[in-house]
Formats: sequence, structure tokens, C-alpha cells
Amino acid sequence: MKRALLLAFGAVALVVSLAAGVAGGVLWAIFGTDGSYEAGAGTLTSRPESVALVSDVLGIDGGVTIGSEAGRLSLGARSPNGRPLFVGLAPSDRVDAYLAGHPYDVTTRSDGVWRTVPVPGTGRPEPPAGQSFWIAQAEGPAPSVRYDGNNGQLTLVVMQADASPGVVAEIRLGFASRLLFPLTVTLLIGGGLFLIIGVVLLLLGIRAGRAGGPRHAGTAVGSPPIA
Repeated sequence: MKRALLLAFGAVALVVSLAAGVAGGVLWAIFGTDGSYEAGAGTLTSRPESVALVSDVLGIDGGVTIGSEAGRLSLGARSPNGRPLFVGLAPSDRVDAYLAGHPYDVTTRSDGVWRTVPVPGTGRPEPPAGQSFWIAQAEGPAPSVRYDGNNGQLTLVVMQADASPGVVAEIRLGFASRLLFPLTVTLLIGGGLFLIIGVVLLLLGIRAGRAGGPRHAGTAVGSPPIA
């Protein structure tokens, strides 16, 4: 009975070790030591006269509901031609006022597919970086901003840094959390500990089986020798 329990618990410990090790390895491969991951979500090209690509954050793949306790979503763009881009997050009404009268494209993403609705207009606005209403903003060949889901309904705006028309950008979506690296380390260490426990229990179970095995009968005292 003791041997069976040792072998059973040892096998369970090895299974837990394998599961924890695989989970920790996957998290390490995807999020690394900084707990972040970013991937391309498709390349968008505006109309030649459009000065901006505009998307409601809640209209990107069903919306963002991540709180700051769990992590933050990163929203960004990469310029395929090397021209500096601007990425900004702002309240929807402020974006509407800023782009009023100018041509831009409203984009939504659902099930991995981008859809665009053109908004007519003329001319172009002042460069976006000089505006004061942005909740978050970044500029460069691959700008990115963080969104924690606690700032209400915001609009993502992607423009040329100088507000010139004809925006081309590869949209980047990512996630970062300070909890992921500690979780990864915990899983890897826990997996190692369960591996040691499992091996020890299996060895004890094997040893217990040998100690409790049948013993060979010796020659009885006083018995005549065997011819």
C-alpha cells in the first residue's frame, strides 16, 4: 500500500512539473523578461487626400476592457516607408473637433478584418503633436502608446507627423503586464520543485517495493546436507 501511494504521488508530481514547466516556458517565449508582446494587425492605407486614420478603441476587435491591475494594451503603428508617424489617444469629441472639415478615414477592426468609412473634407489640420488634448501620444517611425482601459471612451488617431495626406501604417497591437514575469518565474521554479519531489517519491516507491519483496528460504538448522 505504501509503495503504491509513493508511486502514485510521484507520478502526479511529475505531471504537475511538466505542466508548470511547459506553461512557464511558453510565457517566457512569448512575453520575455519584460512581460510584453506586440504583433502586427495589418497595414492600412488611407485615401490619397485623407490626413488621418481614426479608430474608436472600443471598435478594435470588440473593445478593450483591460484594467491597469492586469496589464495594458499597447496601440501603435509602424511606417513601411520610414516617414515619421504620429499616434495619439484622445477623447472622441476632441478628435472630432480637431479633424472637423478635413478628410480622414474611420476604421474598425472585427475578427481580424479592417473596414474603412471615408469622411469627406478639404485641407489639413495643424500638426498633431502640437495639440494639448492628447491623453497619450508618440511620434517616430514606429510610435506606440499604452492604454489601460480606465480613461473612458478614447479614439486612436494615426497621422503623418506633419499632418500631410496619404497615411500608410502597419497597425501594431500589444500587451504588457508586470505580473507576467513573476508568474513565469514562479511556474518554472515550481515545476523544478515538483520534478525533484516526483523523482524522490518514485525512487522511494521503487525502494519500498524491493524491501518488501519475497525472501528466499535458507537451509534449516540440523537439516542433512543436500547430496
